[in-house]
Amino acid sequence: MTDELLIKYLLKETNAEERHFIEEWLKENEEHQKQFDQIRFLWDKSGDLLKNETQPDEEEAWERFKKKRAEQVVPRNIKPWNIFQLVAAASVVLITGITLWLFFTKDLSRKNIIVKNEVISSTLSDGSLLTINKNSQLSFSASTSERLVKLKEGEVFFKVAPDKTKPFIIELGNSAKVTVLGTSFNVKYRKGAAEVIVETGLVKVSKNNSELQLHPGEKVEFRGDDSTLLAVKNSDSLYKYFRNKEFVIDNVPLQRVVNVLSEAYSTSIVLADEDLAKLKLNVKFKEESLDKILGVISETFELKLIKEKDRYILQKK
Repeated sequence: MTDELLIKYLLKETNAEERHFIEEWLKENEEHQKQFDQIRFLWDKSGDLLKNETQPDEEEAWERFKKKRAEQVVPRNIKPWNIFQLVAAASVVLITGITLWLFFTKDLSRKNIIVKNEVISSTLSDGSLLTINKNSQLSFSASTSERLVKLKEGEVFFKVAPDKTKPFIIELGNSAKVTVLGTSFNVKYRKGAAEVIVETGLVKVSKNNSELQLHPGEKVEFRGDDSTLLAVKNSDSLYKYFRNKEFVIDNVPLQRVVNVLSEAYSTSIVLADEDLAKLKLNVKFKEESLDKILGVISETFELKLIKEKDRYILQKK
């Protein structure tokens, strides 16, 4: 059992499977309970020093706590009447707490977020709202002195709070930048490929020596080696699926549909025949399973659906 997972449990950040695993582990024997009580004791005491500070990045906090704990040895069987053991334990708690406080306050200028298997929402210090898709990683300023988000990987919908004196900037990798004053838009950056779709307001996208302005209903797509930027009309609303939990498919080519479904359900969906890609689909799915969605698609176009271990295949009968 790792300290990281136990701290995650204390912070109530574990999922159902992790909670069950920890609770079963605690029931196994008294030593496990003692280990957990020790972690809770150290964490609570060090937390007293942090309660008036800006919340640090939890991923980094766990790693630093684990590293520091490995350097310290806390007596596990402290008897009430052993004053020397009590003093030793109290010293370790104080040293660990102060060290954690120094570690945490050392890097409060930026906060990192890593999202794995769920969609989350976050409000920045300036009031801007972020909806972050799963499998995303980004960082942003922890103060109001700057409005800078670095999207390292993933997808985020931004609803930016207006502030004409401080442009809101999103950096994509090392070469592209999105700049706004107050608007709503969607940004995706995966494996070096970027996509920006504007819902309201104006958005400026710049990359190397190229720059363009996007209006509502427009989008731009580019890769790291593209030399120019081209604004085009956004033709569907499938990019909203992770926000509204539904797939609104209005006369959308089947290839586009299976690409979005593959991303949404973290799997691979293949069209076995090239001429299937241009078939147009009109339907709406609300919180349906992938099997049901693909079942409807296969029935609509009279296709054969093959389910393999790591992918789905749609082909002509």
